[in-house]
Amino acid sequence: MPTTYINILTDFGFKRIFADEKNKDLLIHFLNSIMRFQGIKIKYITYKNTEFVGEYEEDKKVILDLYCTNEKGEHFLIEVQRAEQEFFKKRLLFYASRLVQEQGIKGKKWDYNFKGVYSIAILDFDMPESQEILNSYRILNEKTHTPFLDDFGFVIINLTQFNKQEHELKSNFEKWLYLLKNLDKLKDIPLKLQQHLFVKLFNLAEYGALSKKEQKAYMESLKKYNDWENVLEFAQKKGYKKAVLKYEELLKEEKKRAEEKEKLLNEEKKRAEEEKKRAEEEKIETVKILLSMGMSLENVMKATHTDKDFLKKHNLIS
Repeated sequence: MPTTYINILTDFGFKRIFADEKNKDLLIHFLNSIMRFQGIKIKYITYKNTEFVGEYEEDKKVILDLYCTNEKGEHFLIEVQRAEQEFFKKRLLFYASRLVQEQGIKGKKWDYNFKGVYSIAILDFDMPESQEILNSYRILNEKTHTPFLDDFGFVIINLTQFNKQEHELKSNFEKWLYLLKNLDKLKDIPLKLQQHLFVKLFNLAEYGALSKKEQKAYMESLKKYNDWENVLEFAQKKGYKKAVLKYEELLKEEKKRAEEKEKLLNEEKKRAEEEKKRAEEEKIETVKILLSMGMSLENVMKATHTDKDFLKKHNLIS
């Protein structure tokens, strides 16, 4: 059932709040809350085409969530990632490199002085190597840690690491993260978010204020979002079951190897005992032969490496 406010992380919600020309002030505010950590202040943005077509036919199209430039010509790619993907980091680099390539001019010599490119990924899953809430990456000198480029980088926001409640919110960055995670769970506007731009966001995000057409589009987007949640949950459960089965299989294999090892040890022990018994029997026979030949007891013990206790034990002497 629809809630009071829409979910920003749905495709419909993300584009309604951030991709509308009338609401670019919200995107600027959001970007500034993130990019201030990079020392960047944005005053104006221009939305750019989110579809790139390769130079050659075999090149695949690249569809970006949101792409814009600021008044300095710096490029910003903003996207939401619902689940971990193979080669995720390389894909981020690939997308960012397309933003660099787009700045070239066909048929003319390019001086390579491209404007800054920043790729911002909002993760709705836990990325092991990005355990901070905000993770900033640049190309650095390994020894001195100085940037190779000052205006090319990646910002990864790990929503799973943000768990602050309304009364704990301080910065605009924290307020935005709180909305990204909780907007569709709220019934009214929290006191700490009763600021002009955030009030505008709440008005835009009110489900009851959407037209019938927009409500239908949102519900379809929400269904995809929830279906994806179910797919992820099923995959996790399936993965867990597979892991349990694999663990049980490994335990069985380990038990089998332990049993085989124990069997080999028992067989080795049995062979050693049989060998010891044969050696003892041979020694007894040798002692009997030497005594029957009239050899002195002292010489027999020296020759067979025995003692009186051994001879008495096997009734060879009284």
